[in-house]
Amino acid sequence: MLPKGNLLREPRAIRVKFAKTGKLRYISHLDLCRTLNSAFLRSGIPIWYSQGFNPRPKMVFALTVSVGAESVAEFLDIRITHEMSESEIAKRLQYALTPELEILEVYRPASKLQEVAQSEYHIFTERPLDPSAVEAALQQPMVVMVHGKKGDKEKDISGQIVSVLVDSDRICARLLAGQGDFLNPENFMKGLLTSIGEPECLYLIRRVACYDADGRLFR
Repeated sequence: MLPKGNLLREPRAIRVKFAKTGKLRYISHLDLCRTLNSAFLRSGIPIWYSQGFNPRPKMVFALTVSVGAESVAEFLDIRITHEMSESEIAKRLQYALTPELEILEVYRPASKLQEVAQSEYHIFTERPLDPSAVEAALQQPMVVMVHGKKGDKEKDISGQIVSVLVDSDRICARLLAGQGDFLNPENFMKGLLTSIGEPECLYLIRRVACYDADGRLFR
C-alpha cells in the first residue's frame, strides 16, 4: 500500500473526468465499476468507503454511455479520507489503468452530477450523409421504438434534439441528457438513418462534452 497523507476531518469530494475509448467501449458499466475499484485499491488513493458489513468504495458516476460507444467526457465523483493532491490522484490512478481508460482531469467539483442536462456526440458514419436530407428529417417528427420499464413503445424524439450539424463523415449532435429527459444517441441515429433512407449505415458514437440546463460546459 502506498503511503497516505494526513487524515482529513471530513472526506473531501473529488471529481475524475476520464475517457473510455478503443476496445474498452465494449466494457459494461458493472465491469467498469470493478475495474476502477481495483485501480483505486492498487494505487493507494485514500478513497472513502461505505460503512456496514460489506464496505464499498463510494463512487458515483454521471450518466455513462451505452456499451459500444466511446466517450471523452465521463465523470466520476469520489471522496478521499486523507490529504492527497489532485495531480497525485491523477498520476496514481492512470498508472493503474490501461491507456484506453485515460484520466483527463482530477479536480474539486463545483457542481452536482445531477446538473448534467445535455450531451454532445460526434457520430462517425461509414459514408457521408446528405446534409439536405438530414436537415429535412429534422424538420419532421422523428418516431422510434424505445425500450422502457413498461415495455417497448413508439416515441417522437424530435423534442429531445438540441442541435445537429453534418460535417463530411461526422454528425455533431447535442441531445438532452438529464435524469428525467434523456435521449439515447442510438435511438437518435436509428430515427435519423431511417428517416433519410440509410437504415443500414454503420457508425461509431463518441461523447465529447456535457452541458448543464443553461448550455454551459459541465465540469
